[in-house]
Amino acid sequence: LSNEDQQRHLAQLELLYEMKQREVENKYLMENQAKQEALIKQQTILTISFSALFFIAFAFALLLYKSNKAKQKTNRLLNEQNAIVEQHKMQLEELHTVKDKLLSVVTHDLQSPLTSLSMLLTRMSEEELSHEELEEYLTNALMSSNNLVLLLNNILHWSKSQWYEFQVRPETFSIFALAAEKIYLSSTAIQHKHITIENTIPEELEIHADLNMIDMVLRNLISNAIKFTPQNGAITLQGSVHNNFAHITVRDSGRGMSMQQQQALFSMQTLSTTGTDYETGTGVGLVLSKEYIEKNGGTIRVQSELGKGSAFTFTVPLGKEEA
Repeated sequence: LSNEDQQRHLAQLELLYEMKQREVENKYLMENQAKQEALIKQQTILTISFSALFFIAFAFALLLYKSNKAKQKTNRLLNEQNAIVEQHKMQLEELHTVKDKLLSVVTHDLQSPLTSLSMLLTRMSEEELSHEELEEYLTNALMSSNNLVLLLNNILHWSKSQWYEFQVRPETFSIFALAAEKIYLSSTAIQHKHITIENTIPEELEIHADLNMIDMVLRNLISNAIKFTPQNGAITLQGSVHNNFAHITVRDSGRGMSMQQQQALFSMQTLSTTGTDYETGTGVGLVLSKEYIEKNGGTIRVQSELGKGSAFTFTVPLGKEEA
């Protein structure tokens, strides 16, 4: 072959070699691309699968969480309802016990004034009484009837307070004048026991509270002081001002109370105690007084010592001008 033919032949061989090499490279690239596409597809499937599982697990966990929260809320509501039912049950049992005690005490305490009236009428019908005897019987009958009226008022007000929500109607008035009126209404019992009573509440002191409620409180505290003050004893009413509140104290020289008696004083645990002159009462008055004072935004407390008398102090807001 000539030199030219040899060169042409070599060129053809080189071209053929390059074509074969490109074919091999293209085949390798295609296979590699197919593998990568398969790997990407597999990774995509795995990603989608894991994502689906994650969302399913998340949805299940969320559903379980909400279910537990709903269950907890239901249990909490049930527990609250059970607690309310239990509380109402205890209150009903307490009211039932108090009702039985009240019926027992009231039945006993009603005997005294009714017996006095019966004896007076019997003596007047059977024999002629002297002026002194008639005066004594009438005094006893008057005191008994006053105690009976206070007793029935206390029970009526307390019963209403257990079933109805009292509306407090505050107004500004003189606590000195109200105390003086209550002292005057108790003058028969005060004179009968020869008690010295002094009203040292400042005349200008005015309070802002429900007049009817404070009226009932003073009646009970003064009546209670008279009941436990012995013959020739002393009662003092005092008034002072601290932090926009009037502090009113009813102090007596009576027989005083033990700490155990003081702790049960404003509850329905002890409902009847006989006075120094055998006066009777249910004890509802002090329970009612505490409730009325608290409804008017105040407090009530007692300081007492056996043999040295007692001092009941309650607080009420000052009158608007006073404050």
